[in-house]
Amino acid sequence: MTAHDIQPYDRTFVMAKPDAFYEGVVGEIQTRLEDAGLMKQASRVTVPSEELAHEHYDDAGLPEDLHDQVVEYLTSGPVEPMVWAGEDSIETVRALVGESFDPTECSPGTIRGDYGGEYGTAFADEYDVAVPNIVHAADEPAAAEREIDIWFDDEDLAMYEMLESQDAMVDELVTDRGYAREPQPSRY
Repeated sequence: MTAHDIQPYDRTFVMAKPDAFYEGVVGEIQTRLEDAGLMKQASRVTVPSEELAHEHYDDAGLPEDLHDQVVEYLTSGPVEPMVWAGEDSIETVRALVGESFDPTECSPGTIRGDYGGEYGTAFADEYDVAVPNIVHAADEPAAAEREIDIWFDDEDLAMYEMLESQDAMVDELVTDRGYAREPQPSRY
């Protein structure tokens, strides 16, 4: 049995792009996803090869010149591909990311709206570059699974359930070893 066979929740693919690293907002992106109740199952920091970036965008249906621009953008620095799980994870992530790939069209309070800056399609068209938009999020289940398979192997995916607190995790560990643990006063 593989991680692909065990799916207690929906899951989706998210990637912090190079500008998220340069702006120092990768942690903010992850915090927003965690605060929405999603669980991170996999992540790693890498500078993707052109081959990997092309594979990621091959099914995007982009015109060739735009395809080359997004590959150049994606390979311009570090990225953090991630797998997130939770109920309605794709819809949840898409709502958090923003209503457009263009950060200048995204509402305040969304990831792209808050951190995407002023570089939208007008900038990209003028300078013949991809829109630097901080984060990628799969738009539907088939795309999420395809992208997860491109960036991760089954053994990279951690399967776990959210617990109420660190105390709940410790209680589970102790109980699994046959011990009973006295309730501890809260440290907070």
